[in-house]
Amino acid sequence: MDETNLSNANLSGADLTDADLGKANLTGANLSKANFTKADLEDANLTNANVTDTIFTGADLERVIGLRR
Repeated sequence: MDETNLSNANLSGADLTDADLGKANLTGANLSKANFTKADLEDANLTNANVTDTIFTGADLERVIGLRR
């Protein structure tokens, strides 16, 4: 799913375990309580995304833009 545009998407509570979201545009997305366990988020853009209670266990967060932890 490289370079997928999910800007402003509501993914609250979504199970995205092992998802391939490298280079994805997640700007402004609601990712609260989503599960990104072992997901590939390399080079993804999470600027202004809501990551409240989001799970990133084992996720590839290399070069992620805009992630505030």
